[in-house]
Amino acid sequence: MPADTGTESKDPKERLWDDTYKTVLYPIRMEELVNAWLLSFWTRVNIVGSLFTAITSTGSAIAIWPLWGKEGYRWIWGIVAGCAALSSVFLSVFGVPERVRNQGKFYSEFLRFRLSVQDFCQDIEDMDIADAQKVFRELREKRHELIASAPPDIALTRRRRARIQRELDDILVKEGYTQ
Repeated sequence: MPADTGTESKDPKERLWDDTYKTVLYPIRMEELVNAWLLSFWTRVNIVGSLFTAITSTGSAIAIWPLWGKEGYRWIWGIVAGCAALSSVFLSVFGVPERVRNQGKFYSEFLRFRLSVQDFCQDIEDMDIADAQKVFRELREKRHELIASAPPDIALTRRRRARIQRELDDILVKEGYTQ
């Protein structure tokens, strides 16, 4: 059932579907996309930082130094080594590997929960209204817990959140939830 954008439905199951969409499905879908973006962002940062560190590790630096030892090229290696040192400090201070693990965990949890909510939305028609309302309350409570457990992240700016929300709105139009 697509979300009702007009007047309130008279059918209790349609109202329950609308409430589920507005209070559970939409916010969870938003958090899923936020966590997907954060996972992607921190993974890229981790890969680049780790690559810099690996390139300039002691063994690599010694092995490559003769290639860069020619006149005029030593300063390039100095810049690369300096960037690697800064990268290593950045990865450590911001706990990037731990962020990647956490974002992966949160993304998976939001994805699984969203799929459960979508299953519920499909099953509402076949459920007794009292049972459906009970499941709705449980889903709403789980949404509160899940969103509260996801910590804020320094990489998520207001501008990025607005972009993700526009992306979500486009997805929901394509999937037929909204118009």
